[in-house]
Amino acid sequence: MAVEVTVPYERSFTVNRPLAEAFTHLSDVESSIPKHFYGISEFKRLEDTSYHWIFQKLEYSSYSFQLSLKTRFEFKPSEHILMHAIPSKDDPCLLKGSWVFKDQGTGTQIVFVAEFKVSLPVPFLLKSMVTSLTQKEITKLLDRYVQHLIKTLA
Repeated sequence: MAVEVTVPYERSFTVNRPLAEAFTHLSDVESSIPKHFYGISEFKRLEDTSYHWIFQKLEYSSYSFQLSLKTRFEFKPSEHILMHAIPSKDDPCLLKGSWVFKDQGTGTQIVFVAEFKVSLPVPFLLKSMVTSLTQKEITKLLDRYVQHLIKTLA
């Protein structure tokens, strides 16, 4: 039996770059996603704006997990980037979200919102522990992503 875990995430931050430059950097997903997301071992284009993410294997105690997911991106220049989850039998994770850009004069405010869902193949008896640990680790992964963006776009 699998344990389903959902991790909502939202961070707002300001970078010292013009809106067009910040948008251009993040909308180049083939470069920006693998560069800024910790733990990605492969980021493969499937179609025009669809990608397969494969993360490094995670191991806890006697369990190991290979997180992978598929997403499709939608772009509205200088406003937002939307990320849609693509459900797949082969991938136990779903990730959806958005990056919303707002001109702040000398910089750009970016609001990053995401929802990460994962199905983990662990016994139901471990649900409480696994849920807490997964939420903590996914939040840490997303925090690292935002911190790396802030550093890169500083």
